[in-house]
Amino acid sequence: MTKSRHNPSLREQLDAVRPGSDGLRHADLQEAAAAVESSGEWRKILDNQQQIDRLLADAMQDVELPEGAQQRLLQSLAAAGEASPFSDPQELSEASCPIPPTVAASDPPQRVSRRRWASIAAATVGLTACIGLGLLLWSGGPATLTLDEIRSQIPLAADGQIDASRLAPFDDAFLLTLPSGRWDRVAIGDPVGIDWSHDGTHDAALLPFTTGGRHPLSGYLLIAPASAVTAPPARTFLSTAGISYFPVDNTAWTSTAGLNGTAGSNGSSGTNNAAGVLVYVCFVDPGKLPALQRLLYPHSA
Repeated sequence: MTKSRHNPSLREQLDAVRPGSDGLRHADLQEAAAAVESSGEWRKILDNQQQIDRLLADAMQDVELPEGAQQRLLQSLAAAGEASPFSDPQELSEASCPIPPTVAASDPPQRVSRRRWASIAAATVGLTACIGLGLLLWSGGPATLTLDEIRSQIPLAADGQIDASRLAPFDDAFLLTLPSGRWDRVAIGDPVGIDWSHDGTHDAALLPFTTGGRHPLSGYLLIAPASAVTAPPARTFLSTAGISYFPVDNTAWTSTAGLNGTAGSNGSSGTNNAAGVLVYVCFVDPGKLPALQRLLYPHSA
């Protein structure tokens, strides 16, 4: 039997497989290779992870350095090298860096200078990469995220389950309006926020929920303005069509705000949302989405 898709060991193995590589042939990844071969769910998880890896790689490479930045780095590093107490080879003590006499006689200061410039060049490459990463982060990253990228923002515990305790309380960056359907049958917990643009403001909220009845269901509802989502889903209510299994069973839909009550962290209410349209992603335990759909949308059963 294929192991549970919540197996953290398998997830770590799949995460080690780089896009376009033959990593699954490695002896240490045979368990992951077998899971992908025998399970469509594990294949979807691998495909999702590799798609995200490609997007991140593209974003890292698609950053231009400011004009003159490389030259300024070279000049600064050269100046730092000249000011270094070890810039003059004559100042190197034999105790700290012994040099054989035969080498010292035939190794003029020019050799040391070349080594120093090689170090400067290597440092420049590293700093250039750091600047590229910094510019990507300082610019807030991409303006919008795909649904797969949004799903990847959900923090997970070691057992593969969602761990909302690692997120800060939602900062009311936008009005949280519940989607259409019988969400009055659902107890909503305090929302926490996700800041994927790294600008200090939450781009999405994650709300824990639990249903009543003899067989309660629990899960999380993620809410984000449609303007923050690349290609929002066309569906307008929770549906079992197009279920994603990463990080846990979930489905996404888009709905106009103001159809039902609100779930603001301060208990505020309202009927309009500045963003106008919201995207919802509902995460539940494996196999429970059909039951939740019947509860929220009895007419669809």
